[in-house]
Amino acid sequence: MATLILDLEETPRILTGRSPKLLHAGWLPTHRCRKSALTPKTLDFSFRLRPSSAAPLRASIDGVAHESPFPAGNLEIPGHRYHLECEGTFESIYVSYALDAKDFFVAQCPGGALPEGPWPLKHAWALDRMIQEFRELMDNVHCHGGADRLDAAALALVAEALLCHSLPGCGDNAEREAIMSIASQLGKRSIDQALKGTGFSRRSFFRKWRLYYRESPRSYVAARRLERAASLLAEGMSVKDAAGELGFSSAFHLSREFKRHYAMPPSLWRQRLGGAL
Repeated sequence: MATLILDLEETPRILTGRSPKLLHAGWLPTHRCRKSALTPKTLDFSFRLRPSSAAPLRASIDGVAHESPFPAGNLEIPGHRYHLECEGTFESIYVSYALDAKDFFVAQCPGGALPEGPWPLKHAWALDRMIQEFRELMDNVHCHGGADRLDAAALALVAEALLCHSLPGCGDNAEREAIMSIASQLGKRSIDQALKGTGFSRRSFFRKWRLYYRESPRSYVAARRLERAASLLAEGMSVKDAAGELGFSSAFHLSREFKRHYAMPPSLWRQRLGGAL
């Protein structure tokens, strides 16, 4: 499936109301962000999912560094300079608003402040469903009421992302970075090995883990491996080669786990992303 970018500034709406209207919306299935610097002209929320590597999303905002693992929410505000970087590719959806929408979103945030830097999207399972619906609405934006439905879906996405940001403990940057550093080692090292020198006991680690991730550490590792498989397949790698690259016992093993996770076989995934079988 190809990149889709919508310019909605001149698109008429049927419903009237004071809630912000979308200026732009985009879906980037295999986005690259090795290094990019920007000063945005619009208020941009982005949802960055399914990376091709375990590397986190790094951002520098007016010279202050931030970091988050995938899936991550991110916000870029006019008047600030952003430097974004991530190895590999990832799926990304973004929505843009005029700057005068800022007061609307500030009023929705706990403490009356918009988040700075990327932040983890703990409830990725809820966002996955909403993003799939949003993507379908993008395809039908020119139908009767399509732009109005897309406006409503975008606000729901932003609200869900802000709920993730307001989770207890998510504002503690040092703790968050420590948990995410441990998460990045899982799959390569055992939990006990990853915890050495961190100050976390197994009990405290699991308690803190649940603030940031919906699945168990074991499920987290399995999901990240399948996300890497999805990216390799989208880039044209065969199922057999992807299985060998990622340590699956066979192509059948990868196909079975992939279908269980994505509700489709790897071959159909490649077809949908335009890959040749």
